[in-house]
Amino acid sequence: MPRRPWIWVGILATGAALLAAGHAGGSPARSGGSSVTKSYCLHYVAFNNSRALFRGNAALRRAVNWAIDRRDYVVAEPNARAPWTHLLPPGAPGSITKSGLQPYGKRGNIARARRIAAGHFRDGRMTIYYATSATTGSARADNVRRDLISLGFDPANITMRGFDGVKLYEAAMKLGAGWDLAVSFVSCSEDPASFMRTPWPWWYPKNQKYARKVSAAMRLTGRARKRALGRLDLEIMRNVAPVAVMAFGDSR
Repeated sequence: MPRRPWIWVGILATGAALLAAGHAGGSPARSGGSSVTKSYCLHYVAFNNSRALFRGNAALRRAVNWAIDRRDYVVAEPNARAPWTHLLPPGAPGSITKSGLQPYGKRGNIARARRIAAGHFRDGRMTIYYATSATTGSARADNVRRDLISLGFDPANITMRGFDGVKLYEAAMKLGAGWDLAVSFVSCSEDPASFMRTPWPWWYPKNQKYARKVSAAMRLTGRARKRALGRLDLEIMRNVAPVAVMAFGDSR
């Protein structure tokens, strides 16, 4: 995967590695003779910004974020603790948890999503990659497809392609892969600030403005750093919507 300075935020481990490790991340910390590892995990729907539908189309990415019902996602995902809408999960330094400040809602808001999406559907064709390794994987994909149809996509123009387990990640991460939206990825890190620091793969949108802002925030220390990252987290999700964060979890 290319690593470029304009990619401003990312995840420490790929979903394939997480699946192989049973969602365990990093090196275990010893406590009382036992190994304990705590990781912050994000569940998210990915947008392929190398293809025409979402490339340079922040309005449609924002509309999808408003349309998706995250409560249904959590019901269908046993490893998700609760719905979430931005990159720094609860408990992470700088994470903003006040309900009135969240960039999107836990439940879908189709009316608002349609207003934002109007004029931004382009050819309206979408290919969705999703996991088929469990009944919950298909249920998550079905829920997202339902919400996209409610948003305004024609069911006949949505192509669903299922992959078993790790094969979803292997297929989606291939340079030039033919997907527009992937349901869904899970990424974890023991250092939640890595969600704002580590490069994303090739399908992530480019933005020099936020690359500079995040770099500047990372050079700060203490309370100033936390405040800056917290503000940037919400600003990036509201203005660019690079992914649709669905839920958070933790791994021990």
